[in-house]
Amino acid sequence: MKTIDLTVNWIFYGVLFLLCFVIYGASQTFPALANILIITSYLFLSGVILSLYLAVVNRRYVHVDKAGLSYSLGLKTQYIPCDTIENIRVTRIMFIKILEISLPNNRKTQFYSWSISADELERTRSILNSK
Repeated sequence: MKTIDLTVNWIFYGVLFLLCFVIYGASQTFPALANILIITSYLFLSGVILSLYLAVVNRRYVHVDKAGLSYSLGLKTQYIPCDTIENIRVTRIMFIKILEISLPNNRKTQFYSWSISADELERTRSILNSK
């Protein structure tokens, strides 16, 4: 069976790491808020590192095949059957690409942590349309 495994969105994680350093830098600029900003930056950094670690060791993933889309956010696997997927596209927020799955009733599922190339997107569409 043809399966497409999405890759880690390194630009998204780079922006998150940069945001952690900006928050930490703000703590050096504003001494009155230093403790709060330092704790916030460390907690945020811990969450980003944990998310990235789970993605690299394949505990967080997104797979696309004929049956539909399966993904895990670390604890359990979720499924989106191919007959419920209306559209699959890549949207942009500034320079970060986000995979967006349109479902019935105008619901959308977005995957920020994962990237997909234009070729993989076309292959994904062809796999899902070959129901």
